Amino acid sequence: MNIDNMGGKMNNLDVYLKSRHDFVNQFQLLYTYKQLGKDDEVNSLLDELYNNLKQEQLFLNAPCRKFVQEVFEHKISTSGSKWTFEIECSYDEYYQKESRIIR
Repeated sequence: MNIDNMGGKMNNLDVYLKSRHDFVNQFQLLYTYKQLGKDDEVNSLLDELYNNLKQEQLFLNAPCRKFVQEVFEHKISTSGSKWTFEIECSYDEYYQKESRIIR
């Protein structure tokens, strides 16, 4: 990976390549479990991936766009594509609406 000279930040191509690499690794693991007939592992990994994507979508669709953009830019510049989202939402109606969208 190439880190540009601007404070050690990853450039867009590096972020994409790292994200793709991580996705391919997860997909290969999932496919291997499937081939071995390890249904429990397949289901567990799918549940984990689904829950991570759900949290990511809730964060990225939050109504405070400037905050989301700032957090996103900071995380991408410091840790590339590998980071998690943990959303605690006190607006149950908003959370339920967003949960239905991603199912």
